[in-house]
Amino acid sequence: MNFLSRKTALMLGAAALAASASTAYADSATFPQRPVTLVVPYLPGGTPDIMARLIGPELHKLWGQPVVVENRAGANGVIGSSAVATAKPDGYTMVVGTTATHVVNGLLYSSIPYDGVKDFAPVAMLGTLSNVLVINPKVPARNIQELIALLKAEPGKYNYGSGGNGSSNHLAAEMFKTMAGVSIMHIPYKSAAPALTGLIAGETSMIFENVSTAIPHIKSGALRPLGVTSAKGSRALPDVPTISASGVPGYDMSFWYGLLAPAGTDPKVVEKINADIRSVLAKPEVRGKLEDRGIDISDSTPSEFSDYMKAEVPKWTEVVKASGARID
Repeated sequence: MNFLSRKTALMLGAAALAASASTAYADSATFPQRPVTLVVPYLPGGTPDIMARLIGPELHKLWGQPVVVENRAGANGVIGSSAVATAKPDGYTMVVGTTATHVVNGLLYSSIPYDGVKDFAPVAMLGTLSNVLVINPKVPARNIQELIALLKAEPGKYNYGSGGNGSSNHLAAEMFKTMAGVSIMHIPYKSAAPALTGLIAGETSMIFENVSTAIPHIKSGALRPLGVTSAKGSRALPDVPTISASGVPGYDMSFWYGLLAPAGTDPKVVEKINADIRSVLAKPEVRGKLEDRGIDISDSTPSEFSDYMKAEVPKWTEVVKASGARID
């Protein structure tokens, strides 16, 4: 290649880079220009799926492009999350991630095919959801302090159900056991639904259940609520005190939900999606439906969401370590 051709090549290369940058900017400014997929790494009907199907139609109205909700369940959310981690980082494929998929799974499994923090670009935190400690009405306790006294007076008599090792029910209970200094036998079920049914039937004494699924049974009188796991309580259960304020100071466990894209996604695209998500969550009809399910809506930037995720890692590391839970 002679000097002129090299110079021409360099000029052409520079022009290509400029065009590429211009295209990237245009894409972020006009995103999206084709259908967007929200991967839910769980079966239909759960909280992540409900969130995606509430938000999807609203984003469709804003964007004028289809928003497809795709359920890719399996391995406690690992399968769907892994698919998004390796997807093209262009904003058109995102996952409805959770505390479990992006923090806890990496602590429970000896190996998973992605890093929940490093392999994703946090886009928008959707909200947090608390659990609530509910007991079978036959258990003679009306509040947390009475329950703790009962458990200490009769160690080994009472048990709790969960959706399995490493589930939110399990980890919330283990944190309670450690901080309250009590002994409660763990009865793991195949999933949270039969664990809740077992409690109502009297097979177990208590469960730390998701607020949204516990509410109908609380209202019917089938279960008695004693305390909410988050530090600030739940709007959906305003009359139920927090566990922290009821005899276990410092107890705080809630679970986050958010949209995440593959790492390397254009920050301008991330910022645009974040702004649009926040505008959707601010709509009274959307906010109302989520809050009725016990979800506390978030309003955070991508960087705030990223900082929150990173801060969750040491907390959950201690919780999982104390529980002894492993999945291999």
